[in-house]
Amino acid sequence: MSTDIEEQQQPGPAGGAGPSRWAAAQPWVSLAARLGLAAVLGVAGISKVGAPALSVQAVEAYQLFPDSVNQFIGYTLPFFEIALALLLVAGLATRYVGAVGGALMVVFIAGIISAWARGLSIDCGCFGSGGQV
Repeated sequence: MSTDIEEQQQPGPAGGAGPSRWAAAQPWVSLAARLGLAAVLGVAGISKVGAPALSVQAVEAYQLFPDSVNQFIGYTLPFFEIALALLLVAGLATRYVGAVGGALMVVFIAGIISAWARGLSIDCGCFGSGGQV
């Protein structure tokens, strides 16, 4: 006679009851993904924060927004990226921060696709200087 607990357990590596390999690896995979996204966001933010005029120039090169919006994005984006990176490293609100970071990557990709579709030859400005090539 089997119990509900025995039915819920999956076979382990030796064929007996125990946690699956994914259940054992999942925390480590999640940590690596979180730290990887934090590294990308942190390097991107730090490389832009020292030269905000270049960050504004990179945003202007996309030709998507008026000057006031370009300046706002150019000056605030590096700090936003650094804040997201620090939250990911600290492990605070990781699901929300990961979702925001992922959405930010989608916005970056959409901007690059938009520039390519309009025939603009620009440096994305992702890691510092950017603008017309």
